[in-house]
Amino acid sequence: QTRPVIISALWQYIKTHRLQDAHEREYIVCDKYLEQIFNCTRMKFAEIPQRLNPLLHPPDPIVINHVISVEGGAESKQTACYDIDVEVDDTLKTQMNNFLLSTASQQEI
Repeated sequence: QTRPVIISALWQYIKTHRLQDAHEREYIVCDKYLEQIFNCTRMKFAEIPQRLNPLLHPPDPIVINHVISVEGGAESKQTACYDIDVEVDDTLKTQMNNFLLSTASQQEI
C-alpha cells in the first residue's frame, strides 16, 4: 500500500478505537498494537509519517517499455524530446490538515 493509504487506515483505526487523547486532541494514545508498531505509548498524529519511514519499503520503479526504430538513412532521422508533467495529489498533507482541523473544531465544541 501507499503511505497515504496506510495513514488513512491508521486514522480510521484511531477513530474507531477512540485513541485520540480527549484533552490534547493532537495526541494519540497507543493501544497495545500501536505500541508494538511504534514503540511508544503516546505520540502526536503529525509524527506518524516520520515513525512509518523505517517500516516501509520504497515502491518498485516504474518501467516504460518502448521500441526505438532506427530504420532509414541519416537524412530521415528526426530528434524529439518531451517532458511529461505528472500531477500528484499530496494526500498525506491533505489528511494531516483535515485531522488538525477536526481537532481544532472539536476543541471549540
